Amino acid sequence: MMDYNEEARKLWARLDDTKQSRFNNLDPMYRSEAGGFIYVGGDLAARDLSGLQARGITSVVNCTTNIECFHKGTLDYFTFDIAWWRRQAGKSAQELINFLKPVLEFINDVINRGESVLVHCLAGAHRAGTTGIICLMHFEGLLSKEAVVLAKSRRPIIEPIGDFRDLLFKCDQLPRDPKKKFIF
Repeated sequence: MMDYNEEARKLWARLDDTKQSRFNNLDPMYRSEAGGFIYVGGDLAARDLSGLQARGITSVVNCTTNIECFHKGTLDYFTFDIAWWRRQAGKSAQELINFLKPVLEFINDVINRGESVLVHCLAGAHRAGTTGIICLMHFEGLLSKEAVVLAKSRRPIIEPIGDFRDLLFKCDQLPRDPKKKFIF
């Protein structure tokens, strides 16, 4: 099993060494017709309650189980441990749908109220980044290759590492409705 927190630390070290990389605590990934945003970010963004509230963020998807939900009672939380996707959804398309459905419905409910949601992990690059890519695949009807390019244009440090490319490929195979959203 990959240590995603260690990979985030390595990423931060590379960013510190180059001094050329643009790195924000969070970046907007998608805007709904109702005006709600999906932001992808890291631990620092998740800790900053006033920054979250200033962006209309009322809900948080925590893509880890080892980073606390810092503002429980003030913000709504959904824990989505994407790193364990193979254990929960690695055998069939239906398992994958069952794995993705709750998080995508949670996000959909928030952004369709015109509110915003933060999807985060430690750096906002690997776990949250991959979740952000899946959101683009679902909400914009994109295939993974297009969604990765778009996500990286909006948050350059996004990088699906380890078996996350396999997950995205499996998402490409899921059934879609006429608007190209995943069918649950």
